[in-house]
Amino acid sequence: MADHLFLPDNPPKPLRIEYSGPQYDGGDWDTFPARCGWIDESGTENFPQGGAVPLEYQSMMECWLYFGMLHYVYGDQLDQSDFLCEDEEGCQYITTKHLQRYVDDVDDWENNKRGARSVEIVNKVLENLPRYISWIRAKMSFAIRLASLTLWNIVIKRDGPQVEPRCSGLWFLMPEEATQMVREGWCPLDAQKCIAAGIQLDTRRVCCNWFVPKPAGTTEHMSSGGGIPLVMITPSGGDGNQNYELKIVKKRTGKPYVAISHIWADGLGNPKGNSLPHCQLEFLYKRARLLLQDKEYIPYCDDNTYGSLHTGVARFAHFAVNTARRGDNSVLVWIDTLCIPHQSDVRSLAIQRIRDVYSNASRTLVLDSGLMVLNSSSSSKLAVCLRVLYYSGWIPQLWTLQEGLAARTKLYILLSDKAINIGTIPDVLLNKVDKGEIPIFQDGIATMAAGAWYSYFQHPTDYASVFDRFVLLGINQGQVISRTWFSVATRASSKDRDRPTVLAGLLNLDLRNILEDMLFLDGPRFQEDGLRWAMKVCRFTGIFSQLVHDSGKITPRGLQVTLYSSLIFPSCKMFNLVKSNQSDLEQRQKDLERWADEPELDPDRLATGTKVLQLETIIPVNLSSNETYGVILMSFQLDTITMCALVSLQATENGVQYARYISPGFIYAITLNMSELPEEGYLMRGTWDDAQKREWIVC
Repeated sequence: MADHLFLPDNPPKPLRIEYSGPQYDGGDWDTFPARCGWIDESGTENFPQGGAVPLEYQSMMECWLYFGMLHYVYGDQLDQSDFLCEDEEGCQYITTKHLQRYVDDVDDWENNKRGARSVEIVNKVLENLPRYISWIRAKMSFAIRLASLTLWNIVIKRDGPQVEPRCSGLWFLMPEEATQMVREGWCPLDAQKCIAAGIQLDTRRVCCNWFVPKPAGTTEHMSSGGGIPLVMITPSGGDGNQNYELKIVKKRTGKPYVAISHIWADGLGNPKGNSLPHCQLEFLYKRARLLLQDKEYIPYCDDNTYGSLHTGVARFAHFAVNTARRGDNSVLVWIDTLCIPHQSDVRSLAIQRIRDVYSNASRTLVLDSGLMVLNSSSSSKLAVCLRVLYYSGWIPQLWTLQEGLAARTKLYILLSDKAINIGTIPDVLLNKVDKGEIPIFQDGIATMAAGAWYSYFQHPTDYASVFDRFVLLGINQGQVISRTWFSVATRASSKDRDRPTVLAGLLNLDLRNILEDMLFLDGPRFQEDGLRWAMKVCRFTGIFSQLVHDSGKITPRGLQVTLYSSLIFPSCKMFNLVKSNQSDLEQRQKDLERWADEPELDPDRLATGTKVLQLETIIPVNLSSNETYGVILMSFQLDTITMCALVSLQATENGVQYARYISPGFIYAITLNMSELPEEGYLMRGTWDDAQKREWIVC
């Protein structure tokens, strides 16, 4: 799927959507359902509502919405076999490998009004898809949404802005879809990128780790007497017997050094001591020396107004430093393996200074075995950027996030032939997009690659700056905190206690300012009175929930919550679906009618369906009778699934609700019908109209 994109040729986790249905008959799109017999002349389906759909109808629906959409645009020019492929075992799959050929002919696009037809059919498909989405396969629904979005993007590129379809929200992944992706082996960070960017984020990767045996050999033990310790590597000997002398020195002004950012799985780590084998030292020396002294890496600025001045100053400083060091062939390097002592007290202090290490470095060099297979001469800047974002082992690590943020535009990635500045590539990509220098199918992915890079390595840095936070416009505080929280929570780390440290360091922010949104996140919590709302760790637990706002206040009695709308229900208004499903059908009917025997619901309407709210908690709970519960809503959009926090109301004093935290969860409106009674959660008599702003103190 999405084979029209140029990278990667062989993704480690390809999206394969099997298709064994019919080919489109070439007739009118609107009347296809009637021709196939699943809709009668009045427009009614010829099968029971809520019942199983015959398989032949399901395959026809998929054909109509996918191949019918393509036929609507390209007519008889469409060869449907171009969009199907077979594997070695003869299974047939959807492919878009040849889609490029159909859209390359600009004259055909204009002369045959392909753009107008694309707009028409995309609107039709998106309006009909909600009606059929429960009857077709989930992966085929994904393919239909992806194909419609691809056509829409081509229209925007070729014909200019259009009125967005009413159902354009279907182009975004739902949290439950992302959760399923994780179950199938996807990295949760990448699944979240798809949620944030839409399903047009077609590059795929899967979390992986390389195992490399720990290197043998020892070097002098490293320790620090304060400040930022650097290791000075000086070659000694010669004639094929090259050795290296190591010395720990303090960072000094005017002495450039290279900071190394790496993952230990690649072999540059050593858990037993501050040492590296000879071959690794030689490798570090040669790469760092080249990065500091070679003319290719002289800084430059391409700003139209002051670019030449800045470049001139940078070049002068570069040559001045190298002239002063003439005859000195040593190189200064910072790498955690050598520069962070293993003693726990000193190690803790050194870790707190890591941000300064990378922000003060002249260059930061990323070493990742998965990136060293690329060659700079045969890989475009977009390909390199995508490889770093979605296929490297470096990007998912917790500490490398902080290192990349601190390095900013001084971040270099080592490829097979040389190091290139990855920190400047996003700006280059956006400039190419603005100038129309990116191929049509790569245009959107280039924009999103740059956006993903900025969201990781630019926006948090701007937000951490006091000046940028309060002076510059366009920094959305809630979004920056939300993305950074999730980015920290989903990255790999052997120590969960490091996550809050990294989060606070990235944003230069007191963590107490974002505690209010912890109500909606899943994870282990404290059990002490007054702290049951508080999470113990910032870690991804399988639920795609994010922080949204950035305020909160800790009081002696618990967490003060003021931002959100909420619902209040006595237990008598809540119907336990799990318990009722354990009863026989007749007893369940009686229980439901007894529960509905209030002004809010009419028991006579249960047979035909009526609107109620359904609550599902992430932590299984058995609610007590004769208690009152509160549901604090994270967002408030009618008829949508909304994240929430379930609390038990303890008291109300001066308009403030005091409550005990129970569990995060989801709440949504459903049409209740006895023949389709849900199996889990609680039903609540009431509607969205009952939600209102209240002040809570949650303990």
